Amino acid sequence: MYTSPTHHGGSAVKAAFRKGLLAPMLGLALLAIAAAIGAKVQTGGTGRTEFGSIEAFGSIVVNGIHYDETGALITIDGVGNQPPSALKLGMVVQIDGTLDPVSLRGVADTVRVSRTLLGQLESGPNSAGEIQVLSQAVALTTSTQFDGAAGSGSLILGDWVAVHGLEDPGKKMLVATLVEKVPAPPGGQSAIRGTVRNAGGDQFRIGALKISASGLPVPGDGDYISVTGSYVPGTGKMSAGAISSTREVETSEDNETEITGYVTDFRSPSTFVIAGVAVDASHASVEGGRLQDVKNGMRMTVEGRIRNSVLVAEEIELASPATPASSAKAEMEGTITAFSSLGDFTVRGVRIDASGAMLVNKTRRPPGVGLKAHVKGRVGAEGVLRATSLELEAP
Repeated sequence: MYTSPTHHGGSAVKAAFRKGLLAPMLGLALLAIAAAIGAKVQTGGTGRTEFGSIEAFGSIVVNGIHYDETGALITIDGVGNQPPSALKLGMVVQIDGTLDPVSLRGVADTVRVSRTLLGQLESGPNSAGEIQVLSQAVALTTSTQFDGAAGSGSLILGDWVAVHGLEDPGKKMLVATLVEKVPAPPGGQSAIRGTVRNAGGDQFRIGALKISASGLPVPGDGDYISVTGSYVPGTGKMSAGAISSTREVETSEDNETEITGYVTDFRSPSTFVIAGVAVDASHASVEGGRLQDVKNGMRMTVEGRIRNSVLVAEEIELASPATPASSAKAEMEGTITAFSSLGDFTVRGVRIDASGAMLVNKTRRPPGVGLKAHVKGRVGAEGVLRATSLELEAP
């Protein structure tokens, strides 16, 4: 079945807020100035939408901002009421909630996770760090996380994987933020989310995958949809069993919104689309480059407000393309759930090697299960977080 579908100041100031350097002093100053001129002072947070991948835990961190997810309604691949422990590093999420304008810390009301691909590994990884799933080229980068597998080298052809990531239209590939090795789904049904191209008759394409929608209403070019169906690796063809319209990002009018993604449908340096959302960048401040250099396939983070369904950008941060490498920075906080030694324990489902870390133990107990751990380090290609610092606290 097919179903239809305030400016914060300069980037340097915002970065300082995120690092906790200016929030107390400048935040109080801003409140005092607002009160002096008779402005309405909002201290309870503002409506906020955040879209990007989970960068760290200890709350969840997306686009550099911490969100308390403990009271949120969490939905993962359409299944609601999931616990916070089900969230994983690298998952692409949409958070809707509030953001405190002084501390720049958020509270999530809802967290929605939607993988991009569910299918069997068809090829790779090759020398360029790419794999193929459902006829889609998938790039593995410095930021790609792995779950259920000790890095890309442990994956074999035919393994079922769920891939979370962001589409890079410039290179016509999906840039993976998380690859999960998963059991074969019931009935062996694969799944894909993406933009429809070349629709005609009862067929259409998502990327290089040709999809037959026999007996189902066919979506139109440009629609963003979710499809489940039967797929035989190597054939390049899927027989759809269900098609539903969705959006990469669900926006709300007048909400503060921050989105990380790749530029598509470029028309001018100030008019383009990111993650399916139209952007007006004509009055935005830019960090990391020049607005006139913007083009299709450029990765960026855009922050602003939704006006008439358009994201009116206030700040844009341009990012250089990610390249394959052996490790990525990571930070997390959580309870130790399994412990063999400082060189081998688990927090939030991630294996950690802290044998060479600087250890601060704020308890009178030896390291072990049940203690709260704050870990910083790097995730290696094998999926283990090699800690540079470890702080232990009582639960």
